[in-house]
Amino acid sequence: MEEQTKTLGKGQMLADVFPEGIPTNTIVNKTVCGIGATTLEIKTKRHSIIVEPNVPVIQGKEKMHHNILAVYEGVGIPRIVQYVMETVAANKFCKILTTPESFHRVKRALYKTALILKRDFFLLFDECEKLVQDVDYRSKITLPMKTFFDCHNKAMVSATPIPPSDERFNLQGFTTIRIVPDYPYQKPITLLQTNNVFTLLADVLKRIPIDRKVCIFFNSTSGITRLIDRLDIKKDSSIYCSSDAAQRLTSKGYEANDTLRIEDSGTVILPKYSFFTSRFYSAVDIPLPEKPTVILLTELFSAPHSLIDPSTEAVQILGRFRNGIHQVFHIYNHNPQISTRTDDELSAYLEGQHRVYVGIYEQWKKSIDEGELAILDQTLRSVDYSRFVTADCRKNHFMYDNAFVAEHTKSLYSNFDGTCDAYVACGAFEVKHKHVKMNLTDKDRESLRTPRTSKTALNRIAFRIIKELKKESGKFDKEQLMELQERFGLLIDAYDILGEEKLRATGFNERDIKTAIAEAKSIKEQRAPGVRNAVYLKFREGTWYKSRDITDGLSDIFKAYGIKTDGRGITRKIKLYFDASEQNHNDARGWYLGRALFKE
Repeated sequence: MEEQTKTLGKGQMLADVFPEGIPTNTIVNKTVCGIGATTLEIKTKRHSIIVEPNVPVIQGKEKMHHNILAVYEGVGIPRIVQYVMETVAANKFCKILTTPESFHRVKRALYKTALILKRDFFLLFDECEKLVQDVDYRSKITLPMKTFFDCHNKAMVSATPIPPSDERFNLQGFTTIRIVPDYPYQKPITLLQTNNVFTLLADVLKRIPIDRKVCIFFNSTSGITRLIDRLDIKKDSSIYCSSDAAQRLTSKGYEANDTLRIEDSGTVILPKYSFFTSRFYSAVDIPLPEKPTVILLTELFSAPHSLIDPSTEAVQILGRFRNGIHQVFHIYNHNPQISTRTDDELSAYLEGQHRVYVGIYEQWKKSIDEGELAILDQTLRSVDYSRFVTADCRKNHFMYDNAFVAEHTKSLYSNFDGTCDAYVACGAFEVKHKHVKMNLTDKDRESLRTPRTSKTALNRIAFRIIKELKKESGKFDKEQLMELQERFGLLIDAYDILGEEKLRATGFNERDIKTAIAEAKSIKEQRAPGVRNAVYLKFREGTWYKSRDITDGLSDIFKAYGIKTDGRGITRKIKLYFDASEQNHNDARGWYLGRALFKE
């Protein structure tokens, strides 16, 4: 595609660059967020359909612009027809905002009016990178694209577009227009690379003033609830996620919403801590009256889908806050074992799958045998590659692009420097970087949560971690010991009471650990200074005693000091105080007491 550049001056909006509106057959790379692309199209004198990636975006625009029709679930064809007919009758321009999934209702409604979609409307796809990023789990997001290419007037726009591989863009002569600000626009960000994301987050939160709002972007509702519970901030937190997830979380007592509540003042009121999933990463304005601390989280071991692409998602997240940000952190870990393919490897892999799939498809088209058709049909539907082709077995280029973007993003988190280098390379940030290493790692934590693993095996893993934490005993180590206390408190106590070697000797079996602890506590009680003094007054070094006399003497001392015993093996407990050996004299059973083990 041909590429052009347009300069954006300080304080200018996209309307200053395109006073007649966004030109057709273009992909506009805004470079910076918040310069009014949607507003420009709403104000341009033409009928417009603007496809937005999700409902919260549309609801936010609906509050700002009263002349638009917002179309999403619940808005039916009759309402769309009524809006179009009333608007045309008033000699005004139709401005329809819709989700990709609701676009088909807009299309069907226009058949009932005098307007023709492909001739009379400008079709704008906003935040167009979502076509690529979301298509793997949201296949209907690309449904408007056939109509898009049929339209006479159309464009795509984003601050972070992903170059498309679909040949239709070239065939229709699309041009990429890159907006180049003539002023510094980079945003400062502090990257905190660690092997324990949750503990480092807790430490960062402690340093934030109590009156400052904190917005945390983490694409894992289960991870978010674990964080809220661990930090004990349930009363001060809200979760912003999909409607299904919001209902599920609300039933569990969490404050959860699928949209932001905009006040009449045009601002949003948030609690101390607000957690956002990827539904809110782009397009949605978060008009806080104050400047918050923004934290991006990536935790690969418990939430592998929490990867954040610096050049797209990170840029978009920071672009949500039109009133500014006080400070930004991205806390993340890396995983050297993460499986990735190079572009060449992935290309060869997909091409191989495509050849085989096409072969099966061609055989299916030619077959007339009912049984053969059934097997071939099942095969075509069940294989994973079916997601990468259209109904007529053409390559789904958006799925292909998604695969390449996903592999590239994963590769950024496979080594220490990858993520930091990507932030620097994209040019949108002023980057500071710090590495914080801890003894309890995210990988360890996930290992301790492994289902169907025996308690003995988990104790063996936890022992290694506790050993390191006890050895270092720094600030983070003490906090992490507290984190392990609930599940492995017995093991921590055993380490302190028994020591490393005796704990190993139990084989980490819980029953044996409890027995060993009880014995160690009993011995400690029986070797208390007062008890020892009483024993040394009763018995002397270098002297032989009958077993019966030792049993009676120790029993009396234990009773006097309130030490409970089961009555068995009391005689042998003399070895707690003396280097004693069992020796018989004149057919009498007894013990010779050698050196006293404690000098009083």
